[in-house]
Order: sequence, then C-alpha cells, then structure tokens
Amino acid sequence: MDRYRFDSVARSERYFTATLLSHLLMAQDFLGLQAIFDALSIVPSRASNSDNFELISELDPLRDGSTQNERIRNLFQEHGRLAVPDLFLRWNDQLLIVEAKFFTSPNDDDCVEQIRAQKKAIELVLPETAYATSNISYAVLIVQRTSGLKSLPGDIRFITWSDLIVSLSEAFSGRETPDVSYCFDVLRRAEQRARKELEKPEWTHKRITNLQALLSGLPKLVEENLIYVGFKGGERRLMQASLEELEQRDHYKLSDVRWSSNWLRVDLLIGRYLSLKIAAENLQD
Repeated sequence: MDRYRFDSVARSERYFTATLLSHLLMAQDFLGLQAIFDALSIVPSRASNSDNFELISELDPLRDGSTQNERIRNLFQEHGRLAVPDLFLRWNDQLLIVEAKFFTSPNDDDCVEQIRAQKKAIELVLPETAYATSNISYAVLIVQRTSGLKSLPGDIRFITWSDLIVSLSEAFSGRETPDVSYCFDVLRRAEQRARKELEKPEWTHKRITNLQALLSGLPKLVEENLIYVGFKGGERRLMQASLEELEQRDHYKLSDVRWSSNWLRVDLLIGRYLSLKIAAENLQD
C-alpha cells in the first residue's frame, strides 16, 4: 500500500472552507474574495476610495455578539445557538453568507433549513451591528448539483467547488505564489475525490408500512444492510417527535445509503421510540 499524506485524504468541510478557501479569499489583497463575489454577480458599492473587506469562518452571530452587547446576550439566552455559517464574507456594503458542503450531497430541504436558521440568526443581531444597511446574499457551495437542489428559493445562490476553483484560478492567473498554488492543488484533488464518491451508487431501498412492521422486520433489514431511515428534519426533528407521531406515521423508508442528513441510522429512531414508550409507561404506573 502506498504511503499517503494527510492533505490527500482530509475530508473535513471546515478544513476546505476555513483553511484552504479562506486563504485563497484573503491572499493578495483579497483577490479571491472579489472573485467569488464576481462569480455570483454580487456588485459592491464603489463609493469609497478604498475597498473594505471582512472574512469570518464558523460565525456564531448570537453567541459571539452576546459577549459585547446586552440585547444580544438576552437573545442568546432566549434562542441559543441557531446556526453557524461556514463563511461570512463582506465587500463594502455587500454581505455573502456561505453554507459549504464537500463530501456530502445535500437535498433542498437540508439546505433551506440550514440557511433559514442562518437568516434568523443574522436578522436577530443585524440592528445591533454595523451592517444594518448592507445587502445580504446567501449561497450554497457544493461539489455537484442535484435535481433536488433546483427547487431552492430564488434568494439562495448556487456555486459548485469546480466552478469556484475555475473562477479563483482565473483571478490568480499569472500571479500564483507557492502558498496559493498549494491551496489550489489540494482543493482540486479533493474535489475530484468527492465527485467520484458522490457519483450515484447502486442502492437498495424499502418502504415499511409502519413502525411495528419496522421493528418486527429489523433483523432482516439489518441483514440486508438497510440501516438508514429517512426522517425529514434529521436528528433534531426526530428528537422533537412524539410517541404518537412515531407510531402513527404512515410509512418509513429505509436505505443502504445515507443520502443526506435527513437519513439517520435506524438505531437512533428505535432509541427515540423506546425512550418515549418507557416514559409513557412510567406515567401510567
């Protein structure tokens, strides 16, 4: 087996966005940041004599603001951590909030839910910030478009890693330094790995009529490797579901492939069901 480097197998979205992409966006007087705004046709005001840039990865609007502002502190106590955008970018009066995916293939429900939470967090703190009069755009950065993602609301923009790398490469053409070349090299190889992994595999799925049928058929399902169950809203929504909701759900879909964060290991569903059932039985005693 060939020996490998860590940067040839890395899979963390945070590594690609907060390290490699962020470096490219800030390099050479924010040349890359200007390129991503241009690629998405976001035009900043040129009223000022000098461009004004800002970049934050893993922004937590409520938590971070709560340390400096009493009103935000109260909002944070009320709402908690709503969402953490992968990138917050600003060029003069234009803001761009980016939700990035790399080795996952999100569907429209996942993306809309995440960005809706990000919008809520940003809008809650906006009056207390220096961005009250800024224009805000949201974007999903993904490896490949899927049919489901075509139904995203119009105010959510698309960009693929491949297209972004091309746009950034053109911006740096003839001006690449060793650090910039390194970032491009790692990103290109990782994008190729991710695209290959996300090619639609052969998969098996089964529709189960109700929860009892799922429980009784569980040994056979596990034997067939049907270990993922579809649950809209993912694990957070499952943890909010009632016993009645789980028992009266008209069907369950199981698969041998985890297509998105809406597909959970079946043991999480069973664990939630057992916890609710035991709690209900204890109330009756």
